[in-house]
Amino acid sequence: MGFLISQKEASHVSEVKAKPEYHRFLIGKGGANIRKVRDSTGARIIFPSSTDADQESITLIGKKEAVELAKVELESLIKDLVSVMFVSHQR
Repeated sequence: MGFLISQKEASHVSEVKAKPEYHRFLIGKGGANIRKVRDSTGARIIFPSSTDADQESITLIGKKEAVELAKVELESLIKDLVSVMFVSHQR
């Protein structure tokens, strides 16, 4: 499932920080959650590999508008995860 990204489309890069334990929830079962974000924004979303020094940085690549939209969507998902984790730990 390869695809080419032109230089102009891949010209914007940004990062979102999320604890590594949140990554599996952000990705979702079978990649469903992250696929939805990718499909709705058009941005590439790259999670760190197990060998990366920085395990919290999720890289967003694409057109500026796509990256900004993906960043908003991911930050919203992360905020929801944090609140769910906080509530469950209080019980």
